[in-house]
Amino acid sequence: MKKKTITFILILIVSVFTLMAREPQDVEPLVLKNVHLIDGKTDKILKNHCIVIKDDTITDIYPLGEKEIPAAAFLLNLEGHYVIPGLIDAHVHIGHMSAEDVRMVLAWTLKGGITALRDMGGDVRKLAALRRDALLHEIESPYIYYSAIMGGPTFFTDFRVVGSTLGETPGKLPWAKAITPSTDMRQAIAEAKGSGAAGIKIYANLPKEEIQRIAAEGHKQGLKIWSHAGVFPARPIDAVLAGVDVISHCGLLAWESAKEIPQTYERRHEAQYDIALLKDKSYENLFKEMVKRNTILDATVFIYLERIAKDDKKMAEFCIEVTKMAHRQGVKIATGTDYIYKPGAPFPTLHYEMELLVDKCGLTPLQALQSATRINAEALGIQDRTGTIEKGKRADLVILSADPSTDIRNARKIRYVIKGGKLYIRQ
Repeated sequence: MKKKTITFILILIVSVFTLMAREPQDVEPLVLKNVHLIDGKTDKILKNHCIVIKDDTITDIYPLGEKEIPAAAFLLNLEGHYVIPGLIDAHVHIGHMSAEDVRMVLAWTLKGGITALRDMGGDVRKLAALRRDALLHEIESPYIYYSAIMGGPTFFTDFRVVGSTLGETPGKLPWAKAITPSTDMRQAIAEAKGSGAAGIKIYANLPKEEIQRIAAEGHKQGLKIWSHAGVFPARPIDAVLAGVDVISHCGLLAWESAKEIPQTYERRHEAQYDIALLKDKSYENLFKEMVKRNTILDATVFIYLERIAKDDKKMAEFCIEVTKMAHRQGVKIATGTDYIYKPGAPFPTLHYEMELLVDKCGLTPLQALQSATRINAEALGIQDRTGTIEKGKRADLVILSADPSTDIRNARKIRYVIKGGKLYIRQ
């Protein structure tokens, strides 16, 4: 009897210390009380609502006063605050950073409201480890999704690919595969999927027939297919007709109306950047086809205006106008930056991408927010888990002290970030 009593006391002590070690929201529900809700799905703002979070999931949403708040809940009173879905950057490159730098940047990015990101071509050996640590909350980081690159054999001398495959042979790896007509596509896609990639990035120097093969087999095996808008010699329309899910870079759309297209990616910036070309019927046809097939445009306006076209006014103007035209015709615009961290900037570049979409490209603040949340989640293939604020979805949220629907710059006024139910304070 004495032995059983001692055993019971030991179990009780261990249980108490286990509960003490866990964060409040891991033990009892976290309740966001009296917050204004921007859900990412509609243009409505739901005033004075409560959001209940248990572990990593939103378990209830209701107007303040409609239900009793659980007595043991960890309560965050948010009167006058706004909550939006966690932001997603649909186009970054972090695999080249040192271990110290990347962890610093990821923590800073998370506190800047980014709860998920898509790496579009890097060293999968590094990315897989970071993805695992972020998933288990062992580092402060957004959730990480990454791609496997496919391109023509001539592309794999590019210094970026060489850097992401050090110690191995570029073009012969699951995450950096050279594609020819003799490639066993079923095997190539299976190997890419086995590397943990969420999608295939079709990079460069491939004809449209190979893009079609990649897209067909990739979808069959449950992967997203992401492509540069210009793959060379394939045009933007070739990638869209092949069935890719997303095309990247507004500047590459300039090749849609070109009489001749280069055979290789190295000449990608030699297009004519003349907004008069947008009157060409080819652009209207391209955007109609994208709407029909639900192809998303990852415009990356920021990288063009800040870096690529910084000293080229015609290119910058073209990028703005072609993105504006795509949006006007109903194409879904994803927000990607291609450059997650701008030295000296107080916020991740996704905020500046959203602001450019509003200031220059015709989106409303709510549309820009939806672009950075719901549409980006769709681009990554994670819309069943995140991207909108709904009961049953993962608790990825940003709490703001001002209304971003009236001024997109209010999306910078971050008080708290919640990623997978974990609460972070922006200081």
